[in-house]
Amino acid sequence: MQENKVNQNINKILDFWFGDVQKLKLNNVNSSMMLWFSGYPEIDQLIDNKFRKLIEKAILGHFDIWMKTPEGCLALIILLDQFPLNIFRNQARSFTVCHMALPYALTAIKLGYDKLLSQQKKSFIYLPLEHAEDINLQNLSVELYSKEYENSSPAERQFCKINLDYALKHKRVIELFGRFPNRNKILGRISTKSELEFLEREGAGF
Repeated sequence: MQENKVNQNINKILDFWFGDVQKLKLNNVNSSMMLWFSGYPEIDQLIDNKFRKLIEKAILGHFDIWMKTPEGCLALIILLDQFPLNIFRNQARSFTVCHMALPYALTAIKLGYDKLLSQQKKSFIYLPLEHAEDINLQNLSVELYSKEYENSSPAERQFCKINLDYALKHKRVIELFGRFPNRNKILGRISTKSELEFLEREGAGF
């Protein structure tokens, strides 16, 4: 009974996050990109309504058992790394919770879970590395996304190129500042002059 509940929760997360993209070619994922990265208030509220209780339990470590399978690990990473950016948008908590996904992502990579997942799914295993204010993790992020791009099929290439481009942009910011300046205000950090100049550029906050 407990195992059925575990699988139900994992499937609920993955079906919501990947439901449309699984029916589409990788070179036509616009609807999923909108869900994943648009930042629309309606999407934030939908995720809040559907998944807040699961997020709170994941924060307390109640779902560590999910690490037994690649799909469970992926669902846990999405729960901690992606959904908090929606439901805690513009709050410091969004970043503190996201940071909790990092050990799970590193474990997934160590166990080779990423190699057992589809192209679009494994990209979310790597995102906690991209979100980290740590140059070593940024280097690993770029290394992994580069390999995926190099090994991608023609149908996958555009999707993998987008992922790699964003990984390179994140790495460049950490190389320049050692942190993401767009987080400074939310986290109560004082921005330097060079960071303020950077933030004035279009697209500086990803």
